[in-house]
Amino acid sequence: MGVALAVALIAGQVADAGPLEAAWKGQLQCYQPDTVRKTCRSLAEYRRAPGGSITNIAHVLLITSPTTVWNIESPVRIEADAICGAIRQQDIDASDMTTVMDGTDMEDPKFHKRVDGAVEAVTKAIVGRDICTRYVAQDTYLIAKVSIDGVAQPAMDQKVIWVAPDAGFRVEP
Repeated sequence: MGVALAVALIAGQVADAGPLEAAWKGQLQCYQPDTVRKTCRSLAEYRRAPGGSITNIAHVLLITSPTTVWNIESPVRIEADAICGAIRQQDIDASDMTTVMDGTDMEDPKFHKRVDGAVEAVTKAIVGRDICTRYVAQDTYLIAKVSIDGVAQPAMDQKVIWVAPDAGFRVEP
């Protein structure tokens, strides 16, 4: 689960009339969508900054119960037909979590240990590594194809759709 979650942190992308065309029109990427329930395992949005840099804002399901979403921003770049970037320690340090209460004692050290363990599992595998995602059309959706440090990771392929911010999609199990 860890590395697949991390892919959403860098992945979910489309660029200048290329992989990010829909993002520049205000759309969000929904990874592993359930269109009936309007849920995603992660949502990604992109912002352009002065000077041409691009920031990926990712909301990633980290823990299913209680529902804990990791909110992290990291720089990405468009490289050929892919979105690429490396999550930096400073991105992790500036990130935050959103937890939906389900009766879990948020002060319980066991809960904090689970969150810390989940973050460590994700980040250990990807911090500082170059992650690139290409999007391949399939039926009515895209398949995000990931490579890490230039090596294809077929086990990390994920279904992706573009959704409007006001379409009601949210990150949930």
